[in-house]
Amino acid sequence: KDILKMQRKGKKVEVVAEVKRKRLEREANYEISKENVEKWIPQVKMNREADKVEYGNEPTERVTVGSVATSFQPQTDMELQIQNALKNQGLDTEDGLKQKEEKLMSKFTPQEVMERVGQLSKLKSLLFYQEMKNKRISKIKS
Repeated sequence: KDILKMQRKGKKVEVVAEVKRKRLEREANYEISKENVEKWIPQVKMNREADKVEYGNEPTERVTVGSVATSFQPQTDMELQIQNALKNQGLDTEDGLKQKEEKLMSKFTPQEVMERVGQLSKLKSLLFYQEMKNKRISKIKS
C-alpha cells in the first residue's frame, strides 16, 4: 500500500534522484581522499623498507652517505679543527689522499703490499660477517 501511495505522489522520482546525488557525492569524496592518500605513498614505502620506523608528520627524503659527504659543511669547533688539520696535510681532496697514499706505499715492497691488502680484505670480510650477524640477532624479538 505504501509503495503505491508513493508512486502516485511521485516520490519515487525523488528517491532515485537522491540516490544518484549521494552516489556522485561519494565519487567526489573518493577522488579527494585518493589525492590525500597519494601524498603519503613515499613515506609508507620508506617505512616498509626501513629497519627502524620513525613516525613523522611529513614525508622526508632519504639522506645518503654520498650526499652528506659531498655537501658537508663543518659546524662545530671540533669539525672545524679536523678540517683545518686535513687541509694542512693536503688530505682534504681525493687527489691529495691518492698522492699521500702512493707516497706511503712506495716505501713498501710489492710482497708487503700484497700481504697488507690480504690482511685488510680479511678484516673487512670479518667485519661484514659480524655486522650481518648483529643485524640478524637484533631482528630476533624474544
